[in-house]
Amino acid sequence: MYPLAYGFMDSETEDNWKWWMAQLHKVVGDLPKLAICSDACKGLLNAVRDVFPEVDRRECFRHLMQNFVKRYSGDSSGHMWPAARAYDKHVYESHMAIVYAALSSAKSWLETHHKLKWQRSDFDPDIKCDYVTSNVAEVFNNWIKDIKDLPVVELADKIREMIMILSYKRRKIGERLYGRILPAVIQILNARTRGLGHLTVIKGDNYAAEVWDNFNRRFVVKAYLHECSCCEWQHTGKPCQHALSLITARQIRNVRMEDFVHDYYSVEKFRKAYARQIEQLPSKEKWPKVDLAFEVGAPLSKRGVGRQQKIGSKVALKVEVVGLNVLKSLLKMRMRRLKK
Repeated sequence: MYPLAYGFMDSETEDNWKWWMAQLHKVVGDLPKLAICSDACKGLLNAVRDVFPEVDRRECFRHLMQNFVKRYSGDSSGHMWPAARAYDKHVYESHMAIVYAALSSAKSWLETHHKLKWQRSDFDPDIKCDYVTSNVAEVFNNWIKDIKDLPVVELADKIREMIMILSYKRRKIGERLYGRILPAVIQILNARTRGLGHLTVIKGDNYAAEVWDNFNRRFVVKAYLHECSCCEWQHTGKPCQHALSLITARQIRNVRMEDFVHDYYSVEKFRKAYARQIEQLPSKEKWPKVDLAFEVGAPLSKRGVGRQQKIGSKVALKVEVVGLNVLKSLLKMRMRRLKK
C-alpha cells in the first residue's frame, strides 16, 4: 500500500467524486500508463471517465461477483474467478464459454452492466499491476479504523502523522537495501523455483525453450525478451513458473535472478518513492489563521425519506401508544378476576 492522497466528503455523490478526481489529476497529471480500479459506484465511474478519459479503467471483480451471484447460480459460476485471474486470453475464453453455455443471458448482462476491464487477460501488460479486486483499499480502512471517530481536523492531522511515520520507516529500509531488485521479490522467486518437477524443459537455446506441464500443455519461453506464452511474465514483470524452470536449468551457469525482473521492483524506484519527507507541523494554536469570506456553519442533517413529522405529533403518538398499553393491562387484570 502506497498512500497517495486522501480527502473528506460528506457523501459519495457524483459531484464530490468529480471534485476528488480533479484534485488528484492536478497531482498526478496525464500519465502515459495509469490504471484506476473502482467498485460499482456510478458516481465514481462517471468521475473517472470525465477526469481521466485515457486511463486503463478497471472494475473490482469482487463487487462484480456480488452482483453476479444475486442474479445467477449454479456450478458454472465457479468458472468466473479462474476466468478473471487468467493471463492468457484463450484460457479466459474457455472458462467463459462454459459460463455462457449454462447461463444464456450472462453475456449480455455483463456487457450491459460491467463494461470495464475485470479480467487480467484484457489488462495493459505495460502496467505491472495484476490485481483484479480493490481489496488493497481495505488495507487503508483497516489501518485507520481506530481513529475514524475523531473530529475531521484531528483525523486529518492524525492520518498525516501516520503517513509521515510510514514514509520515514520505509525510507530507512531503503537505505539498508542492496542489489538491483528488492530482496523480498528475489526471495519469493527463489522459493518458487522449488517444486517445479512437473515441468519439462525442451531447450532451443540457453534462454529460449518449450516448457511442458503435466497436463500436456506447451508454453514458449523467451527469457531474453522476458516473455512467456502464458502471459504472466508480461503482466507482472516477474518470471512465471515456466520461465523459472528454464532460468534455473542446470545447463545455464552464473544466472542472476534479478536480471529477469522488471525495474518496477528495483531498489532505486523504492528509494525514490519514499525520498520526499512528509512535512512536520506544530501544535494547532500555531497554525496559520485564515480569514474566510463566509462563515462556516454546522453541517446540515440529512432529510429522512417519507413524510416529515412534527415533534408535537411524535409526542402525541407516543402518549397514545402508552395509553393503549395501559388499557390492555387493565383489561387483562379484569378478566383474571372474573375467572376467579
